[in-house]
Amino acid sequence: MKFLFLPFTFLLFILINPKVNYAQAPVLGRASTFVLFTSAGAFSNTGASVITGDIGTQVGALTGFPPGTVNGNIHVADSVTALAAANLGTAYTSLNALTCDSTIGATMGNGQILTPKVYCITTLASINGTLTLNALGNPNAVFVIKVNGALSTSIATQILLINSANFNNVYWQVNGAFTLGDSTVFKGTVIANGAISLLPSSSILGRGLTTAGAITIQNTNSVLPVKLMSFTANCNMKKIEFKWVTASEYNNSYFTIESSANQRNWTAITKVNGNGTSNSLQTYTYRFLNQLPANIYYRLKQTDIDGNYSYSGVVVANPCNREVLNIDMYPNPTTGFINLSYHQDGDQSGAVSVYNMLGAMVFQTEGFPSAINFESQPNGVYFVHFTNNTQNLVKKIMVKHQ
Repeated sequence: MKFLFLPFTFLLFILINPKVNYAQAPVLGRASTFVLFTSAGAFSNTGASVITGDIGTQVGALTGFPPGTVNGNIHVADSVTALAAANLGTAYTSLNALTCDSTIGATMGNGQILTPKVYCITTLASINGTLTLNALGNPNAVFVIKVNGALSTSIATQILLINSANFNNVYWQVNGAFTLGDSTVFKGTVIANGAISLLPSSSILGRGLTTAGAITIQNTNSVLPVKLMSFTANCNMKKIEFKWVTASEYNNSYFTIESSANQRNWTAITKVNGNGTSNSLQTYTYRFLNQLPANIYYRLKQTDIDGNYSYSGVVVANPCNREVLNIDMYPNPTTGFINLSYHQDGDQSGAVSVYNMLGAMVFQTEGFPSAINFESQPNGVYFVHFTNNTQNLVKKIMVKHQ
């Protein structure tokens, strides 16, 4: 699922964990939860900027919100930022250790095309015009660009991702300051060792992280990205039912559901129109008859009005030639009652039993109740067993009395 930051709008793509070449991609740890973060520096905003995702600083003041808006959490010098700073330092060091596959010139762009490698620039660098990253059809391809100095972009610079390139697999190590020029569209995760400055009308699809330096963003339009909350595929009444939810959308043209038997060759099943621009939750559902004899893989492709696209994570759905039971339990943790919602093929009989951490049964009933009362049970973890004609599912519940 694609996430746009346009301008100064960010999204952490947590719903998705793409497979990457871990020999090259740094492990960000807690730093991966931030869209803008500095380990040591002030964080300031001017004007009515809008950020979607978490922001923070470990050392320094954070100001400008309001008038700016954060659709996420703000962390300043707490346990979260302490861990993020430590993880970010480790990630920066791991990039230092990477061997260069190719050394390139200090001026990038102007129609330049890069394929998946570790690129090194020995001095400060700039990007002008259009820089294209070509994954050669491999959605797991990793790009690393190491700049031994500051990195800046000229006005209206564009970074394009083609042939399955994914911004989650693009990393920029900048040994100095990082500055986005006006109207720049930048993509990837920046790990800098200097100040980060985002000028008006610039945009970044990814993260801006620095181990040491101030973060400064300026007034821009309030535009939210497409944010995928979930994507599932389950058997329901002999059909595969796809469901996905977006928290917000910007210039969203349509979705395509794709299937594969081997995760290499993908076939489009259907296209579903998006909602263009929306700042509220949107729920999508699509069903189709599954006649495949084996497990199948599915993914969601999201395409913008301008033709840019990206993918969700891959999910698996079993064929619909056997009975399937799905259960939702809420609230969890609970102070007493949990509510149960069942989704299954046909009218099936079943039973429910509950065990504590010692393996002792504390509840049992025939059929599927709509709720279970834990008021008389002590605080702790319990395991709820659901059995129907063909399945035995186990779910965990936490009881925490107020």
